[in-house]
Amino acid sequence: MKGALTLESPAEPRVRLRSAGPGDLERLRSWKNGAKESFFHKGDINELMQRAWFAGYLERADDFMFIVECEGRDAGCLGFRLHDDAADIYNVIAAPEKRGQGVMTAALRLLCSHIGARHTKSIGCAVIKGNPALRFYECCGFRLSADRGDHDRLAFDWNAFRPVDIR
Repeated sequence: MKGALTLESPAEPRVRLRSAGPGDLERLRSWKNGAKESFFHKGDINELMQRAWFAGYLERADDFMFIVECEGRDAGCLGFRLHDDAADIYNVIAAPEKRGQGVMTAALRLLCSHIGARHTKSIGCAVIKGNPALRFYECCGFRLSADRGDHDRLAFDWNAFRPVDIR
């Protein structure tokens, strides 16, 4: 079972990332169901499915899901998985009331800084074709690395990024 992790930076004082816990399951489920058109799984996630995912997640030492907090309030989520010395970013979802405010950009900057400092410099993600989030990822320093038909693989470009210190 994994321990709790909190990521903060003086460079991004209004944003903090904390490991998702059992009390976050309903909010995570609601956010994912509200944005399902942007993800591979298009169906609704029910409570049983969410609990099963979380039980498995707790056993995977290479899987990290964070709640993004902005000024003390939950503002979204994002996660990453480690596999073959690479990190795959997933489930980047802003709470509806926080979209367009730069919160998730700051959160992704913090997360990539952490991954690069503690795990690997190889960071990527998959984005479904037509997903408007593609522009978000490009603004955050991701570049197209492969066309996979129904989705694009993006790779993080360290030359387009300035890491932040993490405490």
